[in-house]
Amino acid sequence: MLSAPLGIFFPKNSTLKPMIDNIIRGLKEFGIINHLYISQMPNASECENPTGDILVNDLRPLEMGDFYGVFALYAGGVLLATFTILLELLLAYLAGKGHKMQMRRKQQ
Repeated sequence: MLSAPLGIFFPKNSTLKPMIDNIIRGLKEFGIINHLYISQMPNASECENPTGDILVNDLRPLEMGDFYGVFALYAGGVLLATFTILLELLLAYLAGKGHKMQMRRKQQ
């Protein structure tokens, strides 16, 4: 294992740093940290062995099915933008119409 600063998560001149350093050093010396590391990765040696399936570089031309997600996002964005501009135009029209009615009432 690589050696790293043991009290990296404590502020400078912390009173807890020496106590935590002793605890971590004890865990490291007794091999508990290494044991936990190895027990959490039981199949790591299998991942290091290359298999024939992974090394196959099967290139193929892109098809339309590869782009359906991108097209769906694009279409959704266009629809959202269209809805937004139509809503803004409608609100501007209604606000202008209401303003004109108020002006007519004032003139009468």
